[in-house]
Amino acid sequence: MKNEGAFERGIQITMAAALLIGAFFWTGGIWQIILFLLVCVVGTFAAVGFCPLYALIGKGGSCSIAKLTKGKIAFLSIYAFILLAVGFYLSMLIKR
Repeated sequence: MKNEGAFERGIQITMAAALLIGAFFWTGGIWQIILFLLVCVVGTFAAVGFCPLYALIGKGGSCSIAKLTKGKIAFLSIYAFILLAVGFYLSMLIKR
């Protein structure tokens, strides 16, 4: 059951990327494991197009899933890759 639009999926991809960077570079121990689990959960929901909070409140996405063309999917994928690459690079600069 999909209930998210492309905008919401983009936000979730951004959140997953930020959590991944935080888990990989800035935390350790149990917090790192917790953040990695959150990355898996948020990333899975972004990939599937389902938001459990939307299901609880009965809200649909702002953009129809049917309107998610291959171009938009490619854009979201490239966006996620660039976000991760820039985040990793900046994190390595900050850690020095």
